Amino acid sequence: MTATSAAAGLTMTLPSCQVKRHSSRSSSSSGQSAGWHGRRSASGRSQESTSSSSSSSSSSSSRLRSSSPAGGTHAAAGGRGSSARQANRGGNGKAIDAPLLTAKIKQATTVAELQQLVQQHGVSMDHIHMAAIVNTLGNWQQRGQLRGSMQQQAQQLLAGIEQLPQLQQLLVQCRCHQLSQLVWGLGLLGHTHTGLFAACLDRFMQQLHLNDKSQHVSNVLYGAAKAGWEMDPGQVQQLLAALVRLLPTAKPQEVASSLWAAAVMGQVPTEQQVQQLLAALVRLLPDAEPQHVANSLWAVATMGQAPTGQQLQQLLAALVRLLPAANPQALANSLWAAAKIAQHLPDQQLLVCLAGQVAAANPQNVANSLWACAQLRVYPAELFAALESQQHWGRLLPAMTGQNLANTALACAVLRHRDERLLAGLLQHALALQAAGELNPQELCNLCWSVAVLDLQQLAGSVDQLVQAAASSQQRWREFIAADLMQLHQVHLWLLDGQLVGGRGLAGALTQQQLQQCSDACSESHQTRAAQPPSAFQQQVFATLQQLTAAGQLSWQQPPTMEQLAQPDGACLIDIAGVTAGGMRLAIEADGRFHFLWPGRRLDGSSQHRNMVLAARGYVVVSVPYFEWKQLKDPHQKQQYLLQLINKAIQAVSNAQHGGATHQQQPLPSTRRKPAHGSTTQQHPDNSTQPPPSHHQQQALLRKGQQRVKQPSDASAEAGPWPAAAAASLASRASPSGRVRCIRQRTAE
Repeated sequence: MTATSAAAGLTMTLPSCQVKRHSSRSSSSSGQSAGWHGRRSASGRSQESTSSSSSSSSSSSSRLRSSSPAGGTHAAAGGRGSSARQANRGGNGKAIDAPLLTAKIKQATTVAELQQLVQQHGVSMDHIHMAAIVNTLGNWQQRGQLRGSMQQQAQQLLAGIEQLPQLQQLLVQCRCHQLSQLVWGLGLLGHTHTGLFAACLDRFMQQLHLNDKSQHVSNVLYGAAKAGWEMDPGQVQQLLAALVRLLPTAKPQEVASSLWAAAVMGQVPTEQQVQQLLAALVRLLPDAEPQHVANSLWAVATMGQAPTGQQLQQLLAALVRLLPAANPQALANSLWAAAKIAQHLPDQQLLVCLAGQVAAANPQNVANSLWACAQLRVYPAELFAALESQQHWGRLLPAMTGQNLANTALACAVLRHRDERLLAGLLQHALALQAAGELNPQELCNLCWSVAVLDLQQLAGSVDQLVQAAASSQQRWREFIAADLMQLHQVHLWLLDGQLVGGRGLAGALTQQQLQQCSDACSESHQTRAAQPPSAFQQQVFATLQQLTAAGQLSWQQPPTMEQLAQPDGACLIDIAGVTAGGMRLAIEADGRFHFLWPGRRLDGSSQHRNMVLAARGYVVVSVPYFEWKQLKDPHQKQQYLLQLINKAIQAVSNAQHGGATHQQQPLPSTRRKPAHGSTTQQHPDNSTQPPPSHHQQQALLRKGQQRVKQPSDASAEAGPWPAAAAASLASRASPSGRVRCIRQRTAE
């Protein structure tokens, strides 16, 4: 295919790659955590160190600082007999040596100086001069020196170069070195609308077999990525294969730039290529900078690849060693990559260092870092303290995008950072973005869900306002996907349980049909999850419960089953649920490591919210922490431990009901006194006449600290089933189908 240059009607043959811009967005899937959906999110886009254009699920175009290509060189001035050394005669009639002209181009400090050189000597410029001009402009663009009118002047200068009568001949004379400079510079300048960029890329691909420099390949990949150019996958594979061949002489920056470029263009190298590139980077770590390591990790995580355990350990160790030189962007990218790849924080120093640099951090650095901490289930106390003590939120909030707002709110919810003032600021800015049409459904739902999880009842009005504005347009409502609808349903239940916004839930913001759609989305999600095999941990807990029953230490009105919907409205899917002989509804949750925060091993926000929802429906919640269960060596120990947890949970609820007075609830048989053979299990008095705790009592009990199930406050629920009238009242608030759902993350051991 051909394209005609806007300058002087120049016709050039274009390469096989399509002449169109690709979206530099890359989806990063955040793990779902009880209502938290991570598509379009999470913002993991690597950012440029001098600017923050927006990330992952926002749209930040990350910049790995690519080394500018070294300029081509002419032979020393004054020689004879070589076209490279002969004097050029410019438009003003004065002779100038080719090397001298090259030097003047490199020494220029303004676009005007370059324009003057083109006007004076343009007719006699050669391919090295042309590449040097574009390379110089690219350097200025990368350093942020092309501002205001200089941007327009730079584009005018490039148009002038395209009008040179010898342009076709210059392109033929270009070798891989100059072509890589041209692709790199034009890409950074975004000058791809004429045929020059495509022609340079095509020429480079034709000469690729002659290339002997890894930097040339890296610069072409980087320039195409910065230009948003959609390259043919086959061409990208050819470039990566050429880079792998040249790895013995490569520098860490060239490896990192190439990985970054492939990730941004959405081109995934083969697994073998990724391992070869990472192995080379590990070998080059002594010469690497923090950003090389951080952006390489970001790229690999974005592409869905993973380094070997040893490679990851070496890369992160090097990053920790380089922390004094790391900037907020590198730290944020590393945290994000660790969350995507390792699912654990290799070194707490990353957070400490980021907290020390918070003054230099932009909104996306902060939002992405908090999101990564939430994924890692690590509470960043130093970072939160630095943000609050130095009042950085006032600087950051007004500049946040919808993605930044949503990631920050989600992090606060999962990490249980209950800062009402901060969440109020996030909602206020979200309302402004919504009015301007700059808040998408996912961002809106994540914000509202976060407020519900943190139980910030004072902000219920803002939540209702956000939802109502979004749902008022049928066209906008059609943009809500299943994950959005599930979150809205959980918000609806939260409003109902707290009797907020007039006790109507979202019925004032959504139509009956829209509420039904939210309910149906949750119902379908539960059916899918319930059909999946339970975790090994959950099956062990269930088997232990059955052993206790068989030994006569537990008896039931309704025997326990796995994957049971909470009654009466199906608000949650419970790991193990049953009704004891005394009428106690038990909800036993086998909580794996992703249910707990580090340090301290507190339940995370989504798990705490799950307990709050169950408690409001009359369940005694028994959370079985994986880290204590693993310490039990034999079945007898596990039986004693589980029975003790159940007794403590019942005791805690009984104490809460009676305001700390002497409890009247008879605990289950003590594990310290095994019943005689053939004896029957002691029956519990039916407490169905006891009134359920008020919503205020439930919230107070939950906020005391559902941190570890060994503490009575961890198992917050009411003792005994609700009276029929209360159950009927709750059931009446369900959807028309009577099948209200919420999201629950499957237990992971």
